[in-house]
Amino acid sequence: MDYVYKPGLVLYLPLHTLEGSSFGSRDAYGHLCTVTGSSRKGKGYDFDGIDDRITAGNAITSYPATLCIWARPDNKTGGDVLFYSPVITMAFYTSNYFLTHSSHIGCSLEYFTDGAWAFIAISARNGEGDADLYVDGIERTIYAGNNYGRGGSTYQIANRNGGNYFDGGIGEIMVYRRALTPQEIQHIYLTTRWRYQ
Repeated sequence: MDYVYKPGLVLYLPLHTLEGSSFGSRDAYGHLCTVTGSSRKGKGYDFDGIDDRITAGNAITSYPATLCIWARPDNKTGGDVLFYSPVITMAFYTSNYFLTHSSHIGCSLEYFTDGAWAFIAISARNGEGDADLYVDGIERTIYAGNNYGRGGSTYQIANRNGGNYFDGGIGEIMVYRRALTPQEIQHIYLTTRWRYQ
């Protein structure tokens, strides 16, 4: 885990190495994670888009915050949620946009290919749109016209409150209680991408 910036790290899930129906996160908090339906295959956990999901511990509830995630969409459909929490949410919203929780912050779906891994990060200084979205280490923030809600009290992976299930793979998840800089996000991308090529 040396390549992951540890200051402010509150959730680290290297799903490419974890197995079982429950496990602890690999950070200072050791969040209990419960797996429903999904299992580890190759570079991470595979989710069927029907009912597979992971729930992890008590989530942070304030800003600033950063979410970094390696994901492989198999079928980008409207509403597929990668990550849902009180502070940060990411979802494939429509055939045009990948959206986040933050006021109208998103990016075009042109940066994602079904069956291919992508590194996605959002660095949010607050919940009112002061955020940047990165795909494969490059800032891709656009005004999307919509946002995707946030809520709950836990980290929900590959679903939102038992619905909007994600179809694809997730290899790694990192949540920080601070806004990472563009250089830090680029560093994480460059030092982890070998696993997903």
